[in-house]
Order: sequence, then C-alpha cells, then structure tokens
Amino acid sequence: MWVFLPGLLIEIPGVLILVVGILDDNPVAMAIGVCLIALAIPVHILQISRRRGSGSEALVRIQSSPAQHPESATSPVIYADSLVEITGDSITFRNYSLFLKPRTVRLADIDHIDVKKARMGTGKYRIWGSGDFCTWFPLDPTRPSRDRIFHLSLKAFGMNIGFTVENPREVTGILRKKGMIGSDEMSE
Repeated sequence: MWVFLPGLLIEIPGVLILVVGILDDNPVAMAIGVCLIALAIPVHILQISRRRGSGSEALVRIQSSPAQHPESATSPVIYADSLVEITGDSITFRNYSLFLKPRTVRLADIDHIDVKKARMGTGKYRIWGSGDFCTWFPLDPTRPSRDRIFHLSLKAFGMNIGFTVENPREVTGILRKKGMIGSDEMSE
C-alpha cells in the first residue's frame, strides 16, 4: 500500500481539482486536474519499478540480460547507469516507452548529439514523453535537478531523443571521443 503513497499524493488532489472544475465549468481547473492525474501515472510506475528491486540490483539484472540488449552482446559496455547504457556501437535508453521498455539506438544511426544547459526550453522539466512531437524524453524523475540535457538527432526521419545521465561529464567525454558531439553549451 505504501508504495502508492507518492502517486496518490499527486493523484487525489488532481481528481478533486478535476471534479471541482467540471462542477464549476472551469477549464483551467479541469486542465490542472488532468495534468496532476497524468503526472501521477509515471510516479506510480516508478514506485512499482523501485519496489521490484533496489537500483543497484535492478541495474545488475538489466546489464546481465543479453536478450534485452542484443547489441551489447557484441560490444562491451563503456558506460552504464540507471538511465542509459553506452557500448562501442549503441546507446540504450532505459525506461523509454510507455511500459518502461528500453530502446537501443545504433551509433551509426545518430547524426549528432548536442549538449545543452538544462533550461525550460531544452527539456529541464520534461520528466517523460514529448512536448513538441519532435523529441522524446525517456523517464527521468530527477531531470529538473540535472545541469545538462543531451539532444540526440537521428540520421533517418523519426523522433529525436532528449536524455539525461547520472554522470554527464563522463558521458560527454565518451561521446566526444566517438565524434558524436555536435555542439556543447556547457563548454562555452
């Protein structure tokens, strides 16, 4: 029961505000209520995923599963944290899709990666999903506290990826050595 408490603390006020908005025919209150309810969903999912195992145990379980990351079977892991895994030929974004499934992108499919200061316009408060239907952000509830955001542009047509990592300096160095960095606002 306690695992649902953080999500319920967001969801219950959202439902109350939505009901008041409907009763008063107030579109602003209805929108706020819907937003709070929508925000509660990833919080519930995150809490459930944490309940299944602690972060380090889950990371070991994810890294040791070659079926989940077929590219990593041929290339050693260069960097891994709870958000991404970088190998010699791919980047895997954990908690990417609606059902927290990972997405692996081959480095050969990446045009460039820009390193941006975390601001409202670069996705600082985008916890998960897309705000412009051009860039998708995998789930990271701590994104607002991070100082930089990576914007990955694909060579082929498709939704680009905005992502964060636990050690941005190390990842910036890795991506720079691989020639993937397009622009870096953090070094300016």
